Amino acid sequence: MLEYLSCQVGKGEDILRHIDDPEELILCEDRIVRVMRRLERDCARANYPAFLNSRYTDVYNRPIILSGKQTAQGRRFPWIYALVITARQFFGNNTGVLALVNTVINL
Repeated sequence: MLEYLSCQVGKGEDILRHIDDPEELILCEDRIVRVMRRLERDCARANYPAFLNSRYTDVYNRPIILSGKQTAQGRRFPWIYALVITARQFFGNNTGVLALVNTVINL
């Protein structure tokens, strides 16, 4: 869910718009945002996308180059988004990459 939200939610958007909750079990986005902010802060402090890119460069002798449409501009959680996009290139998967990143970097 964190991966999905980091890729879908833009600046100023409500997270609950992106969650299918017909019974309205989630009343407030605060609990989700708290986790996302912590991960965002840690990701920015340690620069996890750059670390993952350097690991990729060590293995394949070339860096991961992201296209212009994959920029984190306009995202509510830009550092997590950058990590997810880098991890998708690193692992070649489109889903579940944060769990794979955790095997390389202890999030």
